[in-house]
Amino acid sequence: MNEFFDAKQELMLAQLGDTESVRLVMAVLATARKIDAMCAHVLGDYGLSEGRMAVLLACHSEAEVTPRQLAQRIGVTTATVTGLLDRLQRDGLIIRKPHSADRRAVIVRNTEAGTQLVKKLLPRYSTWLTGVAAGISDEDIDITVRVLGAIHANLQVGVRPDGSA
Repeated sequence: MNEFFDAKQELMLAQLGDTESVRLVMAVLATARKIDAMCAHVLGDYGLSEGRMAVLLACHSEAEVTPRQLAQRIGVTTATVTGLLDRLQRDGLIIRKPHSADRRAVIVRNTEAGTQLVKKLLPRYSTWLTGVAAGISDEDIDITVRVLGAIHANLQVGVRPDGSA
């Protein structure tokens, strides 16, 4: 076993054929899972999820934003935004108020508590992200970003499980 793969992944590698491409994608998956779990832990210390943090950040950067605009900005459905807003409002981190020009719409804003939470969270989150990449040279970071960009592009064109596009 190596530093990327647990026993289950090692078994999959053995069955799939331990090619460079398979190892690369398995390493990306394993690393992404670990980053995702750690991100959830960091945000969980503040009672947040990635989605709730995204809403707070969007509200922090814009004076007035509608739920529809939030959905577009963070790349989720309006139904998802409604759930995120309900939780944030319940926690006292955002407020909804009637839109001044459109009676059917509402405006979302961070409360003072929401603003303070963002100000407290951003430095810790930035430090954590920087720490994740500690010890990696700028050259290696550039190469990694290019490789991940190529993987992303392959996924964008719709590489299917059978390998076809």
